[in-house]
Amino acid sequence: MTFRYAVVSLLALAGCAKRVATIPTESTISLGGQSAIYRPWEQVEDLCLVKEEQFVGEQQALSTLLADWLGKTSAPVDGGWDEEHVTLLEEGARVLPPAISSQKAAIERGKACRFNGLSAPRELLDQAERRVTEAQDTAPQIRARIALLKWKEVRPVAQATAFDENCRLNAAPKGPILYYAAEDETARLEWLFCDGAKVVATVGNTPAFEASPTAKTRAKKQPVPQDYLSLAASYPAERISRAPKPPPKRKTDDDFSLDPSQIPDP
Repeated sequence: MTFRYAVVSLLALAGCAKRVATIPTESTISLGGQSAIYRPWEQVEDLCLVKEEQFVGEQQALSTLLADWLGKTSAPVDGGWDEEHVTLLEEGARVLPPAISSQKAAIERGKACRFNGLSAPRELLDQAERRVTEAQDTAPQIRARIALLKWKEVRPVAQATAFDENCRLNAAPKGPILYYAAEDETARLEWLFCDGAKVVATVGNTPAFEASPTAKTRAKKQPVPQDYLSLAASYPAERISRAPKPPPKRKTDDDFSLDPSQIPDP
């Protein structure tokens, strides 16, 4: 009788013992100098058994990381991006999706537990999810813009170098000398000649000869346009300096297109 009473008592105590949730294994995410952990909380059968301070604290730590990333990648496509920040945008788009997906689901479940302090993390997760999706379009567009700005910065130097190498040593040429050719972001193609003349081709138009503004005052004879047009036509295509072109947009329902005409000259 005594033994039976002891067994029943132990079972009763076990039934009254406080249930404890098994905490899932953590994963660490590092981004932009910030670190935070996230867990597959969906593996926990009863999330309300998790200590509120632990669950909310981890969400808030992730929120700090997300807020920092969102702040550093908030510029528009035609804003002041540099290599560091566009790389940060791309890295976030790569590493954040698992954490965002896991934590959004966990926070939805956490609402039923009446955990406090989850409003801000939920909002930041929504913002980060949108930024990750948009980055599929914006990151290539931003990189194209950076490359175009660099091309515009380098072009005058390359043009001046080509002039020195091809024109200064030919003070009295027997005919026109083509020293440089470039195609800008609007597909305007120019073949430049040592005497200041050029051949210009634009979209939908055949190449046209443009005489140097000073040709009439300094030339002993009038230039022959066909000579210039022939040289331009035979100029090797691989030697033409071409502006980087923006990639095609993946979507058409947002405002992240890159308008080349808005890129200022350096």
